Amino acid sequence: MEKTRILMLGPGEPSSKNSGLGIAAHEIEQFLSRHCQLTLIQPNDMEALTDIENNLSLSKQKVDIADFDDFSVIAEMSKINIESIISPYWSDQNATRTAPQPTAHPLQGQHDDFSKQISAAADKVNFDVIYAHDWITFRAAIDIKAKLDKPLVVHIHSLDYDRNCGNLSSWVFDLEKEALQVADQVICVSHYSKSIIETIYGIDGDKIQVVHNGYSPKKYPEHKSPFKEKIILFVGRLTGQKGPTKFLEIAEKVYEEYPNSRFVMAGEGDLYKPLIEAGAHSTVAARFHITGYLQEPDLLKTYAMADIYCMPSVSEPFGLTAMEAAGAKIPMVLSKHSGASEVLTNALTAEFDNTELFAKHIVSLLKNEKVAHHIASENKALLAGLSWEQANQNILRIIEATAQ
Repeated sequence: MEKTRILMLGPGEPSSKNSGLGIAAHEIEQFLSRHCQLTLIQPNDMEALTDIENNLSLSKQKVDIADFDDFSVIAEMSKINIESIISPYWSDQNATRTAPQPTAHPLQGQHDDFSKQISAAADKVNFDVIYAHDWITFRAAIDIKAKLDKPLVVHIHSLDYDRNCGNLSSWVFDLEKEALQVADQVICVSHYSKSIIETIYGIDGDKIQVVHNGYSPKKYPEHKSPFKEKIILFVGRLTGQKGPTKFLEIAEKVYEEYPNSRFVMAGEGDLYKPLIEAGAHSTVAARFHITGYLQEPDLLKTYAMADIYCMPSVSEPFGLTAMEAAGAKIPMVLSKHSGASEVLTNALTAEFDNTELFAKHIVSLLKNEKVAHHIASENKALLAGLSWEQANQNILRIIEATAQ
């Protein structure tokens, strides 16, 4: 039997800019390269479109992938939303008039250029099916499908709805919706994401299949905490989606009930400076630390010294950091609005905006070490059934069925 020829449009190598998406796509790519005929087109540091049979790389002379990180997109969305709601020509007297449309942001033009490069590269490739990851690849995927009449599988790791906390007025949202509509099959990372794709994007659930992310076991070092207090840990991008300001509110409530506590926030993002300022003026100022982005060796040390992991995300399609925390055998409290809570079923959960319940759960775990240890042990045991090998086999099965 001939191997399926897959054209994979990827987000680039794992980095602080593409976080969980880059990690997941890399794991999938490694598996597919062993089990099918894979052509990967992705942005990275190589200079030209070379080595067509194995790896296509977009030159950074015209397009820089860093321009498409979440921080840039969120900044643009905020600008567009303000312009579309508040117009200098609007008043009660002419309320029925249509507000002028905002002009396109340079980011959208750069994305169009980026997509044209991908589409042109695809003309040189023989393939049976297109497999595209998240919005950055969707314009190219739509164009290639229309031009070459090939089936399309889109893989949703994160949505504009998640990143912009429910705001639906953006060109990225429209692009995602178009890609979801024209796709032959949709893969998403959680039932939580599937419900959003169905209800918010209006896509038929029959063509959406859930494949939870896998987990790669890590070697966590023996690392003694330099602090005598219990450590409550947050790991993630410092953007509204991840709920870092909620974490600060939770920290204040926990500290009030359990003074022998300290709070560590690992990550970078557009809220980094505001959080430093807010932390400095909070009741936990002397017990609140923001590390910035941590490379894996330092991140693993941080997990090793943590006593509780807290993930108060507003909208979290999955949450690979929760899997990493479970691997380190850390008891955790997760947002109910997350995919990780579907698989780490022993974690305590709360609505993202219920900081009182988050704090109550954390304090209860700090005060009852036996319960905390049981929860952590049970969650770590669940990881055995969440391998990337199993996840990737399901992904390949969906792609091959779509290609036939």
